[in-house]
Formats: sequence, C-alpha cells, structure tokens
Amino acid sequence: IRVRPEKIQEIRRLAEEMGYRPNLAARQLAGKDSGIIGVITDQMLTLTHTRMMAWLQFHATQKGLHVLVAQTDNNREDLVRAVDGFVSRGVDGLVYNAYLNDAHWGEAEEVLAPVANVVSVFGRPPIAGGVFVDVDVADGVRSVVAHLAERGRKKIVMVKSTDGENAWSRERTRGFFEAHEKLGRPCGDGDIIWPEGDIDWHVEGVNEAVAKLLADIVHVHQADAVITDDTIAGLLASGVARAGEISVPADLALVGYRNDATVHFTYPPLTTFDIMVSEVMHAAVDMLGAGDVPAKSRIIVPDLIVREST
Repeated sequence: IRVRPEKIQEIRRLAEEMGYRPNLAARQLAGKDSGIIGVITDQMLTLTHTRMMAWLQFHATQKGLHVLVAQTDNNREDLVRAVDGFVSRGVDGLVYNAYLNDAHWGEAEEVLAPVANVVSVFGRPPIAGGVFVDVDVADGVRSVVAHLAERGRKKIVMVKSTDGENAWSRERTRGFFEAHEKLGRPCGDGDIIWPEGDIDWHVEGVNEAVAKLLADIVHVHQADAVITDDTIAGLLASGVARAGEISVPADLALVGYRNDATVHFTYPPLTTFDIMVSEVMHAAVDMLGAGDVPAKSRIIVPDLIVREST
C-alpha cells in the first residue's frame, strides 16, 4: 500500500499514543513470521544452564524476537509436548540445547522433525537438515595441558565431573590424551580419575568426599596439576585449605572449565577455559534469522583464562 511519508509518521505517532502493539496471531494469519523462537533444554537448574538461557534471551531480544522455553528433564513425552506447543504457536525456529542430554539425541531428530528451522547448541546431534553451534572442548583441554606444561607441571590428571559420560566428556578426554602425545609424555586411562559418589556444593558429606579425592590425587597419583570442572576445582581448593598440608598453586595447580560465576568465589581465583556461552547463543540466533541463506554449522574455540590457581 502506497502511503505518503507524512502519513506514516502520523500513524506511528497515533499508535504510540494509543499504546498499540501488533497482534502476533493476526500477523501469522497474514503470512508474516511470528517473531517467536522456541528453546528446548533438559533443565534450567544449574548455573551453566541458567547462563545459557540468559544469553539466548539477551541476543534474541536484540533481534526483536520473543523466546518460549521448555524444560524437558530428558523425558521424551515432555519433549514431544514442547514441540507440539511450539508448532501450534508458529515458531520461526527452534534452539535445541544439546548440553548434557546426548543420551536422547537419537530421539531428537524424529521429535523435532515438525520444526523446519532447528539449531542445536553445545553439542552436535545428528538432526537431518539441522545445524549446530558447538564449542571445541578438546581444544580447550589441549590449551590447558600446554599451559600447565609451560608452568613446569610434571604430572597432570583429569578428574571427571559427576555429570557422567557424554559427548563433551569424551571430547575433553581426547584433547587430554592428544596434548600429552604432542608433548611426548606418557598418558593413559590411569590418569583419568572418576570420583566416588556425587561431588557438588549441596551434597551432604561433600567435604569427606573431597578429602578422599584429594588424597587420591596427591598421594596415589602424585599429581601436581588437576583439570576438572569449575565446581570440583573449587571444592578441591577448599579441601586443600582445610587440610593445610599443601597449597594451591605451589604444590597443586587447579584448572576448571566453563568459566561459571563460581570461579570468582574460589581462592585462589580459578584458571579455567571459557565455553563462550554468549558467542554461541549469538551465533544460534543469527542462524535462525539467516533467511534464504542456508546457515552453516559453527565450532567455536574456547578461551583459556589464566588466574592465580596455576
């Protein structure tokens, strides 16, 4: 419809005075995009998940998009229900948070099929026609091992997080072995430590579990450096302080991964590699708005942040 510029300005002025807002349902009936993107995540209870959702919301808002979020708790029925709800609302695309739920990746392709535009983040599930934005955590670990070697550390071990085995866990292990091979250092499965039981801030008896893990690291493995997640690294720092036998970093260097807010409450401040949450979510939002240009998957290199724990 041809409208004079003066008339456009007058209409917009009146709309502002009246508090008018476009009706999304009416726009969709007219063949317009809904301006809504859906997000599926297994949970939103951890600090990492919360950070992911916050950055996604931020970048979507910058693009003028609305965000609908569904938490599935790794349950197929909840996943199906969420997708049905998103499709009924005419979402323009979907962000599938693959982090820590790769046991259900095999079901994701079938369930997400009704959504034409799917971007997976923090993982690479095999979804036909879908793209992903992932972080090269193997490269992150390689950079950590190189950093520790430069600081003169002779025996580096990796403590697995209590999230269990998943795609990122396997990639971190691969990076750990590759880094040692490049340095010409012997390294094997014996340098990977699986903690007994659940080690987390809120778990009853965590101090005893940390003391046992610390004794294993120092006395059994005779390690002078540990790579683990931010949570366990922080708990180990506290365990060292309680024991009073050794110190960080003089006797034991600690490195985490993720760069969650907890690293700022650890003493000494924790060296970690950042999984680049803001950049990943920014890329995902851009992919959903790619339009006629096919989006291409991206792998983002994490950033090693050196602090006093090494």
